Amino acid sequence: MTNLIKRAIMPTVISLALCIVIFYLLHPSGPVSSKFSIDLSFLIPTLIGFIVLLLIARLANMFLPGFTGKALSYIFTGAAFVLAFSMLLGDAHRLSEVNALASYQQYISKFSEIRIYVALAIIGSTIYRIAPLFKEKARLRRAEHATTALGLLLIGLAIWNIFRPFAQLASPLKGVGIIILGGFTVAALATLLTYGQKSRNFFVADACAWAAKSQLRNFMLGVLFGCYFFFIRPEIVKHFRYAPLIEWALVCLVVWRIYSGARAKLEEQHSAPLILSAWEKHSQEMERRVDGSFVRVSSIQEEFVEWGFRSHLLIYLTLLLDEDNWSQDQICDSLDLLISYRDEKIPWFAFRWEQKRIQKRNRKARKDLLDAIMVAVVQPQELPETVEVKL
Repeated sequence: MTNLIKRAIMPTVISLALCIVIFYLLHPSGPVSSKFSIDLSFLIPTLIGFIVLLLIARLANMFLPGFTGKALSYIFTGAAFVLAFSMLLGDAHRLSEVNALASYQQYISKFSEIRIYVALAIIGSTIYRIAPLFKEKARLRRAEHATTALGLLLIGLAIWNIFRPFAQLASPLKGVGIIILGGFTVAALATLLTYGQKSRNFFVADACAWAAKSQLRNFMLGVLFGCYFFFIRPEIVKHFRYAPLIEWALVCLVVWRIYSGARAKLEEQHSAPLILSAWEKHSQEMERRVDGSFVRVSSIQEEFVEWGFRSHLLIYLTLLLDEDNWSQDQICDSLDLLISYRDEKIPWFAFRWEQKRIQKRNRKARKDLLDAIMVAVVQPQELPETVEVKL
């Protein structure tokens, strides 16, 4: 519990410092208002609430292990973004008072209309992230796919409604929103079809399995290509007649990249250059294989040097010296440095660069200690290796 409190002090202090800085900068008598003649004090409650909710999400993940901590972390993170976007978009009309943004007033006025749907998209994204956690609870395991589908539907519906107000200014956005809604709906249905895999009808089970295992990325790629070819491309070609040439240049570039990538992958996995391969008949091919004990010893040494895990190394060296008929006093004298070794403690309040410096110093000390012990206890011959000859 003490370690958790120490870990929670740093994010709490940082969050408090950020809140103080925001209040100082955006206060009506602060430097921003006095220097730029812009009153941004309405942003103070929103930004402070955003930081506080993110801090609560971080602390919930620290102090509440397992499903509860992760779920609360996602919920408070989503609540933070819902608060931030809802308040910022609701107060967007105040930005039109700034002289530099006065010409964009028709776009800024649309922001207040979509804040509900932006919040709905964030809620759907939060539900989509929480759904995989249901695997950890037996009672909630069956609701995983339905919850995932609900999150996808909410995201698609929100994006569609976000594009609707702006469709009055740019007509292609209406079709883009419809295609995105259709793509997310198909992805949600594919997720729900997971239940159909257990059907006694083989055709239904196979169809549901194919649809359920299809990656969401493929649906999103289809949505993007559909939006481009049916709504965005006609507008681009109408105003820029050389657009098809650029498209074909991009197509050629993508095809060449795919070809070169596939060729390099095949050469790496299934072929070798002629200068490195042996084509002579009856030529000998020698394959060197390292003994399993050598791999085990290397792994034990690496664990000690990198992470300070000495239990396996101590047991291995004790057994090795005992097999070589060393006495107990000799074993204790030889391994005394390893038994009494302790890493230099890292202060919890130290800066990150100072912590890395101490970690590097501990790693070097463990490496020097290992070299000294191995020189003292290991016999001068190499570890066993086997050589297999193939004709």
